[in-house]
Amino acid sequence: MKSQDTCRFGVQIAFSSIVLMFCIFKLTVTPENQGSNAIYWSGITSILAWWMPSPGGRREGTPSVEMDHVNIEKADTKIAGRTQDVSLNMDHESLRSLNKN
Repeated sequence: MKSQDTCRFGVQIAFSSIVLMFCIFKLTVTPENQGSNAIYWSGITSILAWWMPSPGGRREGTPSVEMDHVNIEKADTKIAGRTQDVSLNMDHESLRSLNKN
């Protein structure tokens, strides 16, 4: 698994470097052609955006929320038109057992 990640990272760096060098080269060689400059600037921008982390993203394998204790004091639930008051108080072990199911 580790070698696959290393190989993928190497390919990403190689691809990014080739596209960035090509776009920068074309921008410096033909600066007066405004029509094609937009294509090369979008190539640079897209590669830089590809390397930026997503704002709401998370790493694989890490839980989205880590907590030791949950305490929900009154939650109104509507089931089949009836309103019920629900109180929930769980510790870490109870949450872990729910997560396994």
